[in-house]
Amino acid sequence: MKNNKGFSLVELIIVIAILAVVSSVSIVGLSYVSSTNVKSTVRKINSSLLKTQNYTMSKSSGGRDIGMRLTLDSSGNYCIQYIGMGQTDEVIGKSNIIIKCYKTDNSVQTVASGPVEIYFDRATGGLLTADASVPNVYWNKIEVLIGGKSKGYVTISKVTGKTEVTFTQ
Repeated sequence: MKNNKGFSLVELIIVIAILAVVSSVSIVGLSYVSSTNVKSTVRKINSSLLKTQNYTMSKSSGGRDIGMRLTLDSSGNYCIQYIGMGQTDEVIGKSNIIIKCYKTDNSVQTVASGPVEIYFDRATGGLLTADASVPNVYWNKIEVLIGGKSKGYVTISKVTGKTEVTFTQ
């Protein structure tokens, strides 16, 4: 009687097949998690924009006294800071995401490179200019992405301040 202490070819193929199934399921799971992070962050940004717009229209004295600031805190979390609203900062995403803000003049700024402030007009609810010293340039789109794959957008109408949320894979 022989004492074989190895694996047969069939056993080896079965183990490889099981590993392939497990790894493919985990990859799908990871992409789902990153997609969920993007969607959650985009929805929080959209909600904060609407909150800021409503507060501006009901409480503002007419200038840039109420607004919303997207920023990166010292812990590496993306935050919303409410300007002039008496509300606490709100964490909206972790450092594994990237938030880019686009202006109507096609310039782009990542929130990691500096805060982005958005203000609304009290009378119309539309956007105020991105920089008070530069006329006719507005923040009009915010993009959230992870690894360049999972993306979400909040588009803002400069005239009405209405927002639209879209997602791509």
